[in-house]
Amino acid sequence: MLKRPEMGQYVRGLGRFVEMVHKPVPPKPPDDFVFEEIHAQARLLDPDGCCIKEYSTFWDFRHEGSSIEDAIDCAKEQAGKLNLGPSSDLRIIVIKTTSRTRKQPQRKECVYSRKYEDFKADDCGYGCKVGMPDDVEETVWDSKTVKAKRVT
Repeated sequence: MLKRPEMGQYVRGLGRFVEMVHKPVPPKPPDDFVFEEIHAQARLLDPDGCCIKEYSTFWDFRHEGSSIEDAIDCAKEQAGKLNLGPSSDLRIIVIKTTSRTRKQPQRKECVYSRKYEDFKADDCGYGCKVGMPDDVEETVWDSKTVKAKRVT
């Protein structure tokens, strides 16, 4: 039997289970599971802080926190290629985005974590983001404050 995550538990491919929302009059199964997901992306900024280029967006595929690790590796590589550092006009930053999404149990195993039941955001019907807080973006790495290793 597949199990459902405990409150606060991280499920690979889904995020951290942070809340259960009880529906007042459910058209489908009675509960939405709210998962908090983390994505990270490196961005090249001009001297005014405007985004010039966005690099790949990473998600926590390997383990919790791997999106940030992968985005920082990407940022360091790009900073080295562009020879960016504390004295450069341009900078590369890594943005961590935290979002919450309502998901419905699917009564089948999760592809990424086979011991857990799978959940899908598409089946919420009335909106997977309804009642959820806005996404939160946070800068977790900056080429201006960290010495980037030059790539030759």
